Amino acid sequence: MEQAVLPVLVAFHTGRCIRAAVDSFHRHFPGDMVLVVDNNPGRGEPGWTPDCDAERSWLRAQPDVLLLKNDGPGKGHGAGVDRAVAWCREGGVELMLHFEPDCLVTGRRWYDALRAAVDRGAWMAGSHRKRYGPIHPTPSLWRVDRIATSFEVQPRGADARHPLFHQLVDVDWLTDTVREEGGPWAWWRDHWDTGQRAWFQAAVLGRAEAVPETDDFHHFWYGSTARRDRPAFTGGV
Repeated sequence: MEQAVLPVLVAFHTGRCIRAAVDSFHRHFPGDMVLVVDNNPGRGEPGWTPDCDAERSWLRAQPDVLLLKNDGPGKGHGAGVDRAVAWCREGGVELMLHFEPDCLVTGRRWYDALRAAVDRGAWMAGSHRKRYGPIHPTPSLWRVDRIATSFEVQPRGADARHPLFHQLVDVDWLTDTVREEGGPWAWWRDHWDTGQRAWFQAAVLGRAEAVPETDDFHHFWYGSTARRDRPAFTGGV
């Protein structure tokens, strides 16, 4: 694929917002193709509603959208991103730009900051860091050739014993906050959320950069059960 930077979104019951995300992106990046991974269930599958078909039909009709069905066994957000990473590798895409359907783009400064960080040598860059350490994958820019792990939710395992782990992740803050909210603190203590292990692998090598947030990218956090800067207790982004 000639386009070096490919924006990626994962569609899943997001018909109420994905049109605004795609249209607003194209207003500021005209002509750029956007890859949308379709995680919506098909007719007859659990969770299907007519809105799933409506969202799929709208995406198929857009000339600047590449719609990719996720036919794998995993249907979570991370599995959808993994499908996009594989597509990028097969197509020779150098950089994957990830954001979510519940976003609104009103300028280019957010992207310019991400791109500058990668041009400086970062393997990934994002503009929203969780209070407990990880850089959130929305919005984020990734060197495809440096992604070495899945974006799916994963146990921390040996990562928690890495010498830099506690410098990068404030587990005490996280577990205390989850306990206060009545969430499954043991899960959060022991697992990476969506995209976090990919961030960690770059961060321990000094190749993950958090850039300043700008006012021309808006994430409305419809896909999370918690507010901004607070962990989503269901394990979602």
